[in-house]
Amino acid sequence: MEKHGIKRWTHFIELYVAAPGHKALAKSTSSDLLADTYASDTLEHAKERAVAVCQQRHPDHTCKVIEPPEGRDGN
Repeated sequence: MEKHGIKRWTHFIELYVAAPGHKALAKSTSSDLLADTYASDTLEHAKERAVAVCQQRHPDHTCKVIEPPEGRDGN
């Protein structure tokens, strides 16, 4: 979490990790605002949805997917 500048989101991250299915997490590039998606049919779809949710919640921000550590596919 610290690697991506996320300090105040511990509970959110715990819920995200426990969520079912393919999931993705997107972060604003100009702040520590986050958005997630889970239970997607594919990892690619989860990533697209996470960015869309992030940008919908924070329209003035650019959002990018936080990639999982190597060897993890978010499922």
